[in-house]
Amino acid sequence: MQWRVLSLTALLALAGPGRAANPAPLRFEGFDPAGRPLLSQANESNLVARLEVSTDLVQWSEIARLHGAFNRFPDLAAADAAARFYRTRLSLRTAADDWKNHAVYPDDPLLSPEPGWDRFEPRWLKFAILLAEPDRVIFQDSSKYPFHYDFAVARLGPFQGMTREAFDAVSLWRAGQQVVLGAVLFAPGELREAAIQIVGLDPYPPEQVAGWFERVAAVLEAPPDVRMFYFPTYEQQPVAETHREFFEQRGIAVGSAARWVSADECYAPGWALGRLVWLPTAELDAAYADGRLRPADILMLDAVPAEIPPVAGVIALAPATPNSHVAILARSFGIPFAYLAAEAQHERLQSWHGQEVVLRVEEDFWGCHVKAVNLHGQLTAEQRAELLAWKQPPPLNLPAREPFGHISVSAEGLRPADIRFVGGKAANFGLLRRAIPTNSPSPALAFTFDLWDAFLDQTLPGGQTLRATVAGKLAGFAWPPDMARLRAALAEIRDLFRDAANFSPAQQQAILEVLGRAGFTPDRNIRFRSSTNVEDSEQFSGAGLYDSYSGCLADDLNSDNAGPSVCDPTENRERGVFRALRRVYASFYNENAYLERLRHGVDEAKVGMAVLVHHSTPDPLELANGVATVEVNKTQPGQRWVTMRLVTQAGAVSVANPEPNAMPELVVAELWNSQSAWLRFERVSSLVPLGARVLEWEREYLELARLLDLATKGFEAEFPDKREFTLDFEYKKVAPEGALRVKQIRLVPRPPTPDKVVPWLLNETNRWVVFQGELGEVFANHRLKSAWQFQTANLRLVSSNLVATPLRHIAATLLAGLDLTNRAGDLASLPGYTSSRDVDGWVDRWHWGEGDTRQQFALHTSLPVEFAPGRSPLVFLSDGRVSLTVTHARPQLKLDWSGPTNTLTDTVTLALMEAVSPRSLRQSRTIAAGGITIETTFYWPPNPSGPVAGYTAPVQGWVETRILGLASQPVTLRGEYSQTYHPGHHNFYEEFIFDPHLEPGLAPALLTELRARNIRGLLATRGNGDTILIWGLDDTLRKP
Repeated sequence: MQWRVLSLTALLALAGPGRAANPAPLRFEGFDPAGRPLLSQANESNLVARLEVSTDLVQWSEIARLHGAFNRFPDLAAADAAARFYRTRLSLRTAADDWKNHAVYPDDPLLSPEPGWDRFEPRWLKFAILLAEPDRVIFQDSSKYPFHYDFAVARLGPFQGMTREAFDAVSLWRAGQQVVLGAVLFAPGELREAAIQIVGLDPYPPEQVAGWFERVAAVLEAPPDVRMFYFPTYEQQPVAETHREFFEQRGIAVGSAARWVSADECYAPGWALGRLVWLPTAELDAAYADGRLRPADILMLDAVPAEIPPVAGVIALAPATPNSHVAILARSFGIPFAYLAAEAQHERLQSWHGQEVVLRVEEDFWGCHVKAVNLHGQLTAEQRAELLAWKQPPPLNLPAREPFGHISVSAEGLRPADIRFVGGKAANFGLLRRAIPTNSPSPALAFTFDLWDAFLDQTLPGGQTLRATVAGKLAGFAWPPDMARLRAALAEIRDLFRDAANFSPAQQQAILEVLGRAGFTPDRNIRFRSSTNVEDSEQFSGAGLYDSYSGCLADDLNSDNAGPSVCDPTENRERGVFRALRRVYASFYNENAYLERLRHGVDEAKVGMAVLVHHSTPDPLELANGVATVEVNKTQPGQRWVTMRLVTQAGAVSVANPEPNAMPELVVAELWNSQSAWLRFERVSSLVPLGARVLEWEREYLELARLLDLATKGFEAEFPDKREFTLDFEYKKVAPEGALRVKQIRLVPRPPTPDKVVPWLLNETNRWVVFQGELGEVFANHRLKSAWQFQTANLRLVSSNLVATPLRHIAATLLAGLDLTNRAGDLASLPGYTSSRDVDGWVDRWHWGEGDTRQQFALHTSLPVEFAPGRSPLVFLSDGRVSLTVTHARPQLKLDWSGPTNTLTDTVTLALMEAVSPRSLRQSRTIAAGGITIETTFYWPPNPSGPVAGYTAPVQGWVETRILGLASQPVTLRGEYSQTYHPGHHNFYEEFIFDPHLEPGLAPALLTELRARNIRGLLATRGNGDTILIWGLDDTLRKP
């Protein structure tokens, strides 16, 4: 189509004081890539522009409502028009102007509320597209209207007066759909990214999604460096994955909010030494079977599945669920499990595939700390054996199963000691029935080990008992097993339980009578839950290793075997209780369950499967489900501290066995003594609308905390001598009344720890730089600015190894006058090298240079040499402190409380270099004095978490400094060595040094000009007024 620009006009329709005298002109800005006209107008922020279009200058229609200035706004409906005239009608913005047809990145006034200062969360702008007006995207004030429904019934004519259910019917389902809902998300922190979500309970065709995405992206004003993504919601995820290539061809990048989780997450503390194996999740089972992945390996996955076979450690490249079965099992075994956030870390670790690595995961008041270090080729066989000896699983002292005398028992009176009769899950269930009887399932009973033993004693075709057949198939397996052969044997055993074996007629009759007397409703599904004596005990969790199944009593009571199931007509075949019991029994030989028993040397003759029984909760009735861990600390007399981590998900989407694309909600509840819980919201669920919560905030979370605390006190009554422990709960919110139901309680075992740990020092690849924080002095920070790499010995820190320095080799890039120089060597070979031990650690001394340039170096290193029980026994240089003192041959300029002075000695602290992250805090300063203006931008690290009494932020990285008035042209600095920072206490004042001579690529003519004027750089201070002093090449300071 050939376009001609015919007319653009702005009309003023303002009234009242403060109105503008003249409207800004409406400008034509050319065409976008789709050939649509682009329009701009530089309006004041308090104006609303009604953009109107006409084809004949007679009939005008509104195509957009825009707030304030708009830039390059496209006419989305212009593709088929022969001629278009445009005008805007301007008015003052009122309270009713709470929607518009464009969005502005990153500070749109209609964005959702700012998260708290300690929250790293995206903000969003919700939108609607009426299918009758597909070329108009309606953005709502997402602070005033957090939800689509509230906005739609207030402002969108077709939906005014609708109930929420009626609105859902025309907005979330494709049949009869009138409006498409979605949101634009702006990435948190310094990430220059935005994402578009399309909401719907039916999956949309990819062509439709792409069309809506492109419309929304077209009316989002954003700089060209902002990356746009499509973040599919849970319901849209399968289509997005299947058609990822289609979206990429349309220029649409598919991602998820996981890319904005910028901090590492610790799911299970511990340490591991082993071969790093990087695997796509889809290959996990095959790799374990064919030997590519072995039990001694550290596994790195792109996403965490519901189950992971026994390995030494787990690194996830996508966020996982804190209280999943995988996480709870890892915690109980001391297997480190963490998510690494930084993409640079992902690439670095993937390059280590197949190499020996040590992984350490620790969590404390200050957050999660994950360290992965490449030790490939560094350890001797003896060192490796000594380290791995600490990781041998201890023998399990499990209570052997015992006959109860009956095949069943009511759950009401069960206690933890009854694990020998009914297994751990059922034995603990009695605690719930006594502590919170109205909020735990009832009726409930347990089938004892008596029924299990009777089932095993049946004779199979061929003359052998089921017990003997199983023992024969498992004979000869030892740890680590031949996985291919074991996998085949276990599959055959499970088939025997499911298909070949059955309960005798007498046993079937007894089971039916037990269920009938207990009050189970025949036409309502009953849940049969695994309960072994090798799970939910003091030493072994077993979370997720065994399976539970539902069965319908009526299916076994009727006279036929034909479907459908009486309890669930959607099931074409009958699903009786005997079938469910056989399947639960078969899960005793699930692969990972048997592997853990084999790894721990469990005697198969002493363990078995009992079953906990209560009514099932159908998925449609499950409004929410969750897993909580409750940590109790009563180590101080008269004090009881309780910390609950409540991980909750909408509907029946499992938290215990989560799907990778379904991020749950995370809330922390804390209680002290008898006070009510204090709640802290940590993370939103990806399955609820933006701004919503899975459980009602705060009422339902407070009620859940109260119930869990009651159950915890019931556990404490059973074990009065326990002073510190962790419990694991599973819970649901159930329709129609929305009641909270707690269905499981178990102790999370803690791996055994020696009373006293003598740590091992291990070498790590590192880069140390001068710490530009409160410690030190600004000229010392600048003169000694350097980058260091240290190589340490690998040794155990026993007293005999503490005499000599642990350092072996250094490499440094440091300043020599105005130049950078590289130095490296073994410490013992450095000029004038000596080493000594002092009360805090070691001091290594040497010198570099001669005459006036001679510098005497003293490197002071200290390390922790004793750890409390339970701490990882691994130490790295970064766990200690490193400082550097340099003594110069001639006096150097220095600042102290009285002003400029001289010194022969500089001391700085060295710290591991930290890369700027999306959580880093961008800082901007303007300092002006003496005709010179300095505009500098830099980063502080994220604010510390945990208990801090004030904080002084160091510099983490530089963006740019621009200096005006110093020379004949502006001076721009971006380098690491040309800019130096020193903050005062709590950053109340700040000192800067800007040194153009150390800036790579600066124009030679500019440097010549500075030399001619005896200018080395600038010393700038702010806090009590701005001061700028010129630092001369003769090491003096003067006013500009």
